[in-house]
Amino acid sequence: MSTDLILNSTIAASFGQEIVYLFQEMDVASAICFGIGLILLIIEIFTPGFGLFGIAGVIMSIIGIVLRATAGGRGNPVFQVLLLLLLLIIICVLAFIIMAVSSKKGFLSKTPFIMKESAVSKGIAEGTADYTSLVGKQGRTLCALRPSGIAEIDGVRYDVIAEGEFVDADETVSVLRVEGVRIVVVKSKL
Repeated sequence: MSTDLILNSTIAASFGQEIVYLFQEMDVASAICFGIGLILLIIEIFTPGFGLFGIAGVIMSIIGIVLRATAGGRGNPVFQVLLLLLLLIIICVLAFIIMAVSSKKGFLSKTPFIMKESAVSKGIAEGTADYTSLVGKQGRTLCALRPSGIAEIDGVRYDVIAEGEFVDADETVSVLRVEGVRIVVVKSKL
């Protein structure tokens, strides 16, 4: 046998042995800290926020790794710390890839992770005036609506848009619908 083959087989056996020692001699406290840290990091990946879960996950993972490194036992503690860090990075990258693919394909929107409701009613952004109370009311055009212009409704001037036909100045109009800040009117049939 060549020395390269012997060296490679020795390294592979040593690597496998370190993995066995890493998990075989891990105490309960380090396993719990590492596991909780990993779960918190995965939660941070799937839920946007201020990083509370991420920071707590990193701290718990570091505590778990430090506890494992200081526990003693067989094997090289530096190599075992590197293995745990590698495992942590691989699992986080896989979770991120799953999240990215799921959100791109729409699978993630079917889970409870994504909020489907909105605190603001449809068509109205926060800070936008709500003109829905004008629907059905009548007013007078102050200028010709071709198709947009100004109308006075309940003594207040509004920018409006005529639907269908142009409306001349000083005509009676009715509010048909409101689309966000667009007030759509039609000429009243008297």
